[in-house]
Amino acid sequence: MEHTIRKGGAAARGHRAARVAASLALAAAVAGASAWLSATLLFPASDASAAPDTKAARRDSITETVTGAGKLAAASSAAVTTPVDGTVAEVKVTEGQQVSAGDVLFTIANPQLDQDVDAAQAALASAQADQRAAAGDLKRARAAAKDGTDESAAALDQARAASEKADAQTTAAGQALEAARAKADARTVRAPAAGTVMSLAASPGTSVQAQSGTALAEIGDLTKLRVSLAVNEVDVPKVAVGQKAEVTFPAVDGLKLEGTVTDVATQATAGKDSGSVVTYDVGLLVDAPDPRLKPGMSASADIAVQTLEDALVVPAGAVWTDADGNSTVEVWVPGKDGAEGRTETRKVKVLLKTDDGAAVEGDLTEGDQVVTSAAKGGE
Repeated sequence: MEHTIRKGGAAARGHRAARVAASLALAAAVAGASAWLSATLLFPASDASAAPDTKAARRDSITETVTGAGKLAAASSAAVTTPVDGTVAEVKVTEGQQVSAGDVLFTIANPQLDQDVDAAQAALASAQADQRAAAGDLKRARAAAKDGTDESAAALDQARAASEKADAQTTAAGQALEAARAKADARTVRAPAAGTVMSLAASPGTSVQAQSGTALAEIGDLTKLRVSLAVNEVDVPKVAVGQKAEVTFPAVDGLKLEGTVTDVATQATAGKDSGSVVTYDVGLLVDAPDPRLKPGMSASADIAVQTLEDALVVPAGAVWTDADGNSTVEVWVPGKDGAEGRTETRKVKVLLKTDDGAAVEGDLTEGDQVVTSAAKGGE
């Protein structure tokens, strides 16, 4: 009986162990299935034979550009100053007005200049009277000198010298009068050239001095505009006089004009401090500006520094360059008769590269499907 009891207990324990093992196995199976399902949903298997994103190599022109930003200014301008002292009496123009050469801009009051003219006229009249008297003396001395005496000869010499002096004094007095009149006339200040009144500082009652050199107006030719660009030191060696540029203006949305490089500075305009960017001034001329443009407006320009015609062009991101400077592209070759496609690595030489495209030559032909996706298909 005791043996039977021991045997029955062992059997029960065996059944319990079996049930535990079965439960563990079931749990493991469920966990495995769950993990497989999650992996399948989150990371579906990729089709190794699926074609990657590609773009055909094509023949096209490609242009490298250098970008700069700056301000608009008149292509030519003239500062108007006063040649005489005085007070602004009347202003004849307004800012923005079109003027022709010689148009009156403003006048200056200075009564002293009228007095100077009167004094110069009086001095000339006196000199002319002296000249006439000296001429009469010379005529009489010549007549007296016919007697041949030493005294008459000496008198003739004196009369001749006095007449010459009177002539010189009359000439000088005439020149002084002309100068006095010119200075008085300068109180009427005129436009030195045709153009637009870009600035006007003169106003009635303003005291002005010739020696100050202060510009009272500025006349500019706005039929042509100049753009002064700041170009990074890395790019400026590529820029040359005569290159064309596309110029845009934030103030006039959508406006694009052609400009021509007229000058490239030889000295940096910024970057003297260690932390600043080094730039150089590059001048552009815009021959046919839009009437909405004004001096002082902001402008940006893309200068075409190099253009290749009929080049083999691929997307810029499709070119892979290693640490040694060797460049390659991946070309997708579709499979035939149901076979899987593959990629081939082709060596190329980059001739010119922009943000969008690269001109290349090498083991590549027009129409080849260049891989553009980050993951190279077929690998």
